[in-house]
Amino acid sequence: MRMRLSRRSELLVPLALLIPSLAGRPREAAVIAAASALGRLCTLHGAESFRAAAAQEISPARVRGAWTAALLTTLLFAAIALVAGPSVWTWLFAAPPPRETWLALWLTGASLAIARLGDEHLRAAGQGETAALSAFVRAALLTGSAFCSGGWIPGAAVLSALVALTLACAVAGRPFAMPNCALFRQTPVALWRALLSALPALLLLAGFWRRGAAWAAAGYLLGTALQTCAATPFRRVGRECAALHLLLGIPAAALCIAAPFAPAARGMAALVTFFAVTGWAIYAAFSARVLLAGLALTISSLTVWLSPPHSTIIAVVCAGLALLALAPDIHTMQLEQSAARKRARRR
Repeated sequence: MRMRLSRRSELLVPLALLIPSLAGRPREAAVIAAASALGRLCTLHGAESFRAAAAQEISPARVRGAWTAALLTTLLFAAIALVAGPSVWTWLFAAPPPRETWLALWLTGASLAIARLGDEHLRAAGQGETAALSAFVRAALLTGSAFCSGGWIPGAAVLSALVALTLACAVAGRPFAMPNCALFRQTPVALWRALLSALPALLLLAGFWRRGAAWAAAGYLLGTALQTCAATPFRRVGRECAALHLLLGIPAAALCIAAPFAPAARGMAALVTFFAVTGWAIYAAFSARVLLAGLALTISSLTVWLSPPHSTIIAVVCAGLALLALAPDIHTMQLEQSAARKRARRR
């Protein structure tokens, strides 16, 4: 089976958060994005693990059992994070977190993890449009809360989770069944992907924060949007990777070309490039051509920091080489679109 899977609804929340990020509320947008990433990590990426498990099951009862196991695991590890999180915070920052701040972060992260799990139940039942509606409501609620005081953010996250679970039960049917272990076979891969991409990206966001908070947050959100849109439960092979290469590579190359001329966008270019390279490493088949494109993009994004006097020429040339390496994917996409039009005419 050819895998052309992409979830455009995954673009809704990160791209909606770009609005407050670029409108003077980068801190609130970054808090929501970081809480979501850490909440998914602390709950063992239950939604992503369930997605991979559901793709391998043919029995509706076993799919519901995997969802029930994912929900119980999410609730259990969310409770553990609530208790153990302050100790980890104290170890990292040498000071205990303010109680209200910690509760707000925990509630936001746990609620968004549960909301994603509700969306996955809808998609497993073939209700992708309803899952997109749930994501749209979540994007609107979180974006609105970012413009309000900090106390609105956890409330919006909780309401998003309630909406997602209500839609999941009302539209996709009863999601509960006897738990099974199909979920846990996929958990290590989901966690490995998070350790390779999500956590280093948060560290990069913190590193670029002082050089331009709004643009750093925008780069993190844009990179997250592109990578989650193209994410698949299993690695793509062969020509299935063309759309993934272009979706991640073209925005990264464009930002790398603009970075020498717009210093404020350098952090944004670095973050989007990081998400592009890690996205190829996680979801795409290995090829020397894409390895060259990733290396060229990395050099292009680093040049503006390591060698500013020569950054204009080197960054533009390296980004151009990356686009040149991705040119065969453009041809592949054109052939696929032509074949799709021919099939449509035959019907």
